[in-house]
Amino acid sequence: MHLLEGKADPLKIIAKKFKNNIEIICFDEFFIADIADAMLLGKLVKYFLKLKITLIITSNTAPRDLYKNGLQRAQFLSTIALIHKNYTILNLDSGLDYRLLDTNNSKFWLYPINKKNKDKMEKFLFKFSTMQSDLVKKNVIFKINNRDIKALWVLDKISAFNFSELCVSTYQ
Repeated sequence: MHLLEGKADPLKIIAKKFKNNIEIICFDEFFIADIADAMLLGKLVKYFLKLKITLIITSNTAPRDLYKNGLQRAQFLSTIALIHKNYTILNLDSGLDYRLLDTNNSKFWLYPINKKNKDKMEKFLFKFSTMQSDLVKKNVIFKINNRDIKALWVLDKISAFNFSELCVSTYQ
């Protein structure tokens, strides 16, 4: 932003630069703390919509409650309305805090990446599935935006992927 000081609408320029390089932006743990955040993020959401940049937002706060009781919140209400009008809002609250399940006996880091630790990880994940581990499907191919993405395995609504399969570009 400092490099664009003096420009008429620096956020518009930034959004257009994003469009040159990306199609999807994810704001994880989206939270509005003050009026400056509200105004900046509100403008970015509007520009991303105009430029057809896909926006994925995760938050512990429902959109209608963003910046609740904030100073001059009325100026942010149009952004909340845009979010409700243009995005699918999913409530993923299962009622369980998975961070607290079996934490006394579980390691959070498995290293090195080897067969033994992969088996431990699968066993840990199977605890959260409603199906039996003998129903695991191996090497499942998902077709997403004309791209084949191979899952190592799929069980119920849980899938395991190799990091490079998801995150390393196949278009280089």
